[in-house]
Amino acid sequence: MRSNICKIKSGTKGLAAILNESEKVATYNGLTHKQNLQLRLLCEEIDGMLPNIVEKFEGSLWIEFEDGICKIKASIN
Repeated sequence: MRSNICKIKSGTKGLAAILNESEKVATYNGLTHKQNLQLRLLCEEIDGMLPNIVEKFEGSLWIEFEDGICKIKASIN
């Protein structure tokens, strides 16, 4: 399954939408509380790191869950 795509952009506060999607993915796939918190932390870290790696950017972030493997993907310009 693939989550909804969250738009991300430097200088904006898109973390709430990203965390909302991580909650949906965790619930839909029956993740444990610990797994849910780990997914949330990874999403927070990605959102916090991108502005420090790339000064100005626009893009998308989504979560994929297949065969027990969860991937957080970002595509930026």
